[in-house]
Amino acid sequence: MKDKHKDNVDWLAFNRDLMDCLRTQTNHKFSRFDAFMWLIDNIKRGRLLSDDDKVEHPESGFTASFNQLADQWHWSRQSVSKFIKDLDKIAVITHTRLGNYYIFSLNYSSTDKILL
Repeated sequence: MKDKHKDNVDWLAFNRDLMDCLRTQTNHKFSRFDAFMWLIDNIKRGRLLSDDDKVEHPESGFTASFNQLADQWHWSRQSVSKFIKDLDKIAVITHTRLGNYYIFSLNYSSTDKILL
């Protein structure tokens, strides 16, 4: 039996105004959509959350710890870990451990499909 998700992938494009309209506007817990859009936006920008050790991370992509993401999204660390693994499993992003931090980047197959 074929996996229908692998043969029929539908993509949806959002412009920045629509994304901003749909995002949580207050300091409340992020939805999975909010967290996804926030993560992709930061990957595309190549941002680095503040590093207490002031360590430079020369790799491309976005660098953060699961604890930093949990604080930003108002989630538990375990929820962040599961969410990141889910995104990795469906080949949207990749994450590579670098000490206490992770380098997040778009999966090669997603690079041309996710435009911000």
